[in-house]
Amino acid sequence: ESSMLSGSAKPEPCDRDEDDDALAAAASYLEQHLDEDHSIAALSRKFALNEFKLKRGFKERFGNTVFGFLRQRRMDRARQLLASRRCSVLEVANAVGYSNPSHFARAFRDCFGVNPKSFVAERAR
Repeated sequence: ESSMLSGSAKPEPCDRDEDDDALAAAASYLEQHLDEDHSIAALSRKFALNEFKLKRGFKERFGNTVFGFLRQRRMDRARQLLASRRCSVLEVANAVGYSNPSHFARAFRDCFGVNPKSFVAERAR
């Protein structure tokens, strides 16, 4: 007990590698399931990380919050799909998890500075 108070006790081993693996798996999962709804609690359970580690880990590893990361990946994918011109704006919105096209358009505009229809029109020129 006195060694605990003096600070000479060895700290518990850290599961840093396991946490890093779980964070990488969570990020990969989000990228593969852009069209689904997600919650911190569900992701935490799925990847055996407590919510604090999940949130802090994403911020440290990816420089973004869990939902900031998800939003960026959704927008990157939306831009790719729109650039391919194989899908309509509505189809792209649904493919990246937006059921409301106006919410998608606002998010796209906030991210890229242009609305999706204008982006498609510019790419067509």
